[in-house]
Amino acid sequence: VGIVVGLVTAFFKFQKAVAQTRKELGVSAIEAAKLEVRFIALGWAAKAWGLETEDIKSSFNAIRETFGGIDQATNSFVLNLAKAQLSTGATAEQLAQIVSIQESISDLSREALLQQTKTTAELIRQAGVAPSAIFRDIAENAEFFAKFAKEGGDNLVKAGIQARKLGLNLSAVAGVADSLLDFESSIEKQLEASVLLGRQMNLDEARRHALLG
Repeated sequence: VGIVVGLVTAFFKFQKAVAQTRKELGVSAIEAAKLEVRFIALGWAAKAWGLETEDIKSSFNAIRETFGGIDQATNSFVLNLAKAQLSTGATAEQLAQIVSIQESISDLSREALLQQTKTTAELIRQAGVAPSAIFRDIAENAEFFAKFAKEGGDNLVKAGIQARKLGLNLSAVAGVADSLLDFESSIEKQLEASVLLGRQMNLDEARRHALLG
């Protein structure tokens, strides 16, 4: 009796999950069932790293929403994205967005870019800053990152680290860059700051660097 009750409970739980997937994705019952089987199988594989099926679903949804479809969410990409959360402290959504940004300015594969985030996370930790804070900054300033990132974005990662050490974030850096490139406003503010501080300020070099990215 216990076995029968267990099987019935598992069946209804599976059906509920299938129905939820159908509502979220608008796919057929068969397609939803296949996806649920994938989630369960990947969830079991992910347990080796302390992850759960929900982590797999989160990665799958992040890939689907960021890269434009279910077909983009291969088993290896889904599992690796879930694992990358452990080493970076970033969410699946943030990591997917960062990989998407980097893909637009790099010729590396998505898997290679995802692997690169782990290396970047280690460099951030060595600088004494929490990787999750920097990755969140990058994800929230996607346009700024895509516009100014060089050599895979290392320059902006370093800028984000220095900003954090000053109690700021990458949004502040982006704001400064935008202000510097608004020459009329920038020169006016420079003159105001010189008066307030009682000493001459010259931001010509900063504006030149802003122009050079």
